[in-house]
Amino acid sequence: MRLKWQWFLGGRVMFWIAIVIFFVLLFGFTVSYLVDPTTTLDMKVQNLDTTSIKEISEKYVSNLRYNYR
Repeated sequence: MRLKWQWFLGGRVMFWIAIVIFFVLLFGFTVSYLVDPTTTLDMKVQNLDTTSIKEISEKYVSNLRYNYR
């Protein structure tokens, strides 16, 4: 199948520009679907002590159990 630029109303140059832009946007959508750019720009890795988080969450869950009995 051969593409006919005559079917495109913008002319030959605009036809090829539209084809290139379409593939660039398709590639950008695919990459941003696989790799979330907001996490790489906004989030910072923090080294936290996980034992304190574990203790706090266990205490919270145990308080919930006793409050609903």
